[in-house]
Amino acid sequence: MLIRKTYSGLIAGNKSKILHLENLLKYLQQSSEYVFSKGSSSWTYNGLKQIYHELRKIFPELNSKVLQNFLNKYKLIKGKKLPKHPIKPSILLDNQTFDFKLNDNNITNMWLKFHKKKFPVYGKYLLSKLNQPNCEIKFIEIQKKKNKFYIKFVVQFDISEVESCGEVVGLDTNMKRIVLSNNTFYSTKRLNHRKVEHHKNKKKLKGFTGDFLHKLTNQIAKDCSKEKPEVLVLEDLRNLRKSASRKTGKSKGKKLNYLINSFPFSMFQSLLVYKLQSLGIKVVFVNPSYAIIVNINLMQT
Repeated sequence: MLIRKTYSGLIAGNKSKILHLENLLKYLQQSSEYVFSKGSSSWTYNGLKQIYHELRKIFPELNSKVLQNFLNKYKLIKGKKLPKHPIKPSILLDNQTFDFKLNDNNITNMWLKFHKKKFPVYGKYLLSKLNQPNCEIKFIEIQKKKNKFYIKFVVQFDISEVESCGEVVGLDTNMKRIVLSNNTFYSTKRLNHRKVEHHKNKKKLKGFTGDFLHKLTNQIAKDCSKEKPEVLVLEDLRNLRKSASRKTGKSKGKKLNYLINSFPFSMFQSLLVYKLQSLGIKVVFVNPSYAIIVNINLMQT
C-alpha cells in the first residue's frame, strides 16, 4: 500500500544561487500571467502544448522541465475549480530532475542539487521525517514567502513492508481518548474540558496545551519504550478537520466541531515522532481508514 505525505523546510544559498531562484520565479510569474490571459479555453492538453512552445521562445532561459511542470497547474481537470487569478509561481521538480542528500550526523546537512547548483535545506525535524524507512521523495516544490524560500517535499511511503517488521504498534487518535493497539488508553478529557471552558469565557489557554501535550507524549513514549516495538503506526490526520465543517455538510455540532478544529494534531504528532525516534522507534503514517484495519490486525496477533 502506497501513501503520500508532505513536509516543509527552508532552502538557502549564496547570492548567485538565490538569484537563480529569483529569476526562475520571475519568469514563471510572467508565464502564469500569459497563460491566464489566454483564457480557460486554451488550457486543454493541446492548448497548453502550444502555449509551452510560445513561452519557450519568450523565456529561453527558463528550464524546460520547470515550465512543463508549472503549466500542469493550469490543466483542466473534471471537478477542479478554475483559477480566478494567475496561479502563484512555484518551482516544481520531480525526482528525476534533482538529487537530495541526507546526513544523520548534522540536522542542517541536507542538500538539494538541481540545475547544476547545490542548495542547503533547513528544518528542525525535517531530517528525521525524510529519513524514515520506505520513504521516497517524489516531488519538491519551491516558493517564496516574505523574502524566504520554502521547500515542500512530497514523499511516498510503502507501508506493505510494515507487516514484515518485528514488533509493530498502532496508535488511534480521537477527541475523547488516544489508544495504543496493546489496549493502553490515554484520556484527553482534561484538555477538552479546559478548551471548552476557555472558549466560553473567550480566554486563551496560553501554555496549558503545550504542557499537556508534552506530558502526554512523554507518557506514550515511556510506555512504548517498555514494549520496545520497532515501528509505531500513526494516522495521517491532515484532512480530519474537513470531517467537522459546515461548509462540507459534515458538521458534528458546534461543540465537537470546535474541539476537532482546535486540537493541535500536528503539534501532538511532531512531539511524539521526535520522542519515539530518539528511542530508536520508527514511525510510519497511514490513511486513517487503513489505520483502523492495521490496529485491529495488530490486536489479534
